[in-house]
Amino acid sequence: MALLVFHIDMETKVFRTAKAMVLPMGAVLLLSLALLGTMIIKGDKGFAIVVICLLLPLSVVFFSWLRRRIEVDEKGMLYSTLFRKKRIEWDSVKDLRLFTAGLKKVLYLDDGEKVVLIPMVMEKRGEFIRLIKDRLREKDLPEGAFESLEHGGFWAEPLFLWVAVAALALILLLRLR
Repeated sequence: MALLVFHIDMETKVFRTAKAMVLPMGAVLLLSLALLGTMIIKGDKGFAIVVICLLLPLSVVFFSWLRRRIEVDEKGMLYSTLFRKKRIEWDSVKDLRLFTAGLKKVLYLDDGEKVVLIPMVMEKRGEFIRLIKDRLREKDLPEGAFESLEHGGFWAEPLFLWVAVAALALILLLRLR
């Protein structure tokens, strides 16, 4: 008698940068553009050049955050940004840990050949962490790898971005007077 075995593939889950990061960065970009406009109108060419030099990297970061996506499926994870894509298979993961880099929490995944660093300020972060834990639970990872995923402290970056929005808005208001 033949036994039929059905294998149900996990659908691909997509995770993007949290709106809590994208919205204030977009506001910083728009306020910087408005500030640049006031400088051009008032003839402050020196300051306009400084703002343009700041706008270029801000724009790259903003569009990189908009483009960032993590696709998690049964076999592994694909991490895409504006300039690169990295795929890491679950079977090859040798190390996993969460660490703080400046103000942000970063997930470190290592398969022995490449390292993927994923900023943890993302939409549906809890679901992402649960998927990572489910996929890697059977692996022989360093002790405490999963415990580091449980710690909070993910919202320092958006807070500082909103402070930057407030500061730029104040500068813009003072320029318009």
